[in-house]
Amino acid sequence: ALQRSGNGTGSSDAWSISMWVKPSTDTSSQALFYYGGNNLTTKGAIQISQFSGGNVLFRFGDGSDFVAYFGLGNFTTGSWNHILVTYSGADTINANGGAAAFGFKINGANGISQIQAGGAGYSG
Repeated sequence: ALQRSGNGTGSSDAWSISMWVKPSTDTSSQALFYYGGNNLTTKGAIQISQFSGGNVLFRFGDGSDFVAYFGLGNFTTGSWNHILVTYSGADTINANGGAAAFGFKINGANGISQIQAGGAGYSG
């Protein structure tokens, strides 16, 4: 079970997610990990997905307040791939500072090709 002892911010609430994945086909969208509300539009979640073949998305937040990291072209189908996501516990996240709060590695290398942020909930 994924549980946190903190309130969602601060170094005492840091966390990481690590997984090995061997995708068998290029897919338009495949959830690899999802934790959170049952409605992404109104409830927050942590999501890791494969999309458009060899691409990976890590998304944290809800439908309007979120930060998303895209790993483009570095997820090989038919081979084992290691994904590591880390969160430092920082209490403010934006498109520029988010890179410091989150780490996103695919096969040991920086997995961040693009960063997207939305909403007032992750600015400052």
